[in-house]
Amino acid sequence: MVAIVGIALNASAGNSGGAKVLYERDGHYWSVRLMAYLVLKDTSMARQLAYFAEWPDDITDAQGNHIKSRSTWLWPWRQGLWHALTGRSASKARNKSIRKIKAAKDIKHKGIYLHRLGDSFAHAMKKDKQMFPLFIGHALRGHTPDKIYNFPEKYLRYVDSLAVALGGNSANLDLAAFKYVAGSKLDSPFNMEILKSELYIQSGVNEYLVDPAFKNAVADFLTARQDAMGFTYSIEVKNIPWGKSSKKGVVLKATKDMAFVKLTRK
Repeated sequence: MVAIVGIALNASAGNSGGAKVLYERDGHYWSVRLMAYLVLKDTSMARQLAYFAEWPDDITDAQGNHIKSRSTWLWPWRQGLWHALTGRSASKARNKSIRKIKAAKDIKHKGIYLHRLGDSFAHAMKKDKQMFPLFIGHALRGHTPDKIYNFPEKYLRYVDSLAVALGGNSANLDLAAFKYVAGSKLDSPFNMEILKSELYIQSGVNEYLVDPAFKNAVADFLTARQDAMGFTYSIEVKNIPWGKSSKKGVVLKATKDMAFVKLTRK
């Protein structure tokens, strides 16, 4: 059965290849969703875990699109518990996060501690031995610590820990997409589309939509993966129906240019 999957459209012109999004979901949402699927082979469980892994920062829909920002890192009583802003040992923060993930009794808390695991890597200071402190966090460094392209090696260590926390072993998993993201050093919106494309490849989705701003990056990734995964692909930009809008009380049917990706399995 063919599935066509939509994507988020909160993209605008930026400094990184022509597109940028305000809310970064490559580390918490899409890395978790892809890894959870690779380990658990359960599409619904992977989606739910990713939702709650992103939940301390953002509310998302079923496709991982941003709906509402939460910014709980500003809450002093949640900074250490959810965002690993402890000012203490980074290795202890990571080990504690893994223990809490494995001990969690429900999906919500497991997801929240998956968020903490990600932050225990991203929120470690430069020498990667100590976490940023309570209250101020990494405010003086802006979004720099959260960008995968600034710390690709640390991101891959997070990926390994993510596999362990979910009950898997990274040595037995196909980590090509994570390694591609780390090696390409692209900005967050491109990483999201690459990780999302890998999830579709792995889970059998053969048709999906991509914002044209990311079409070339997705094409490069699919070209790199097609021989190993046994597919060919095509990408065509089409103007398709996209919701409705109103103007002076008149309801209008809206359209949007989207890149239609089709995978043909060998």
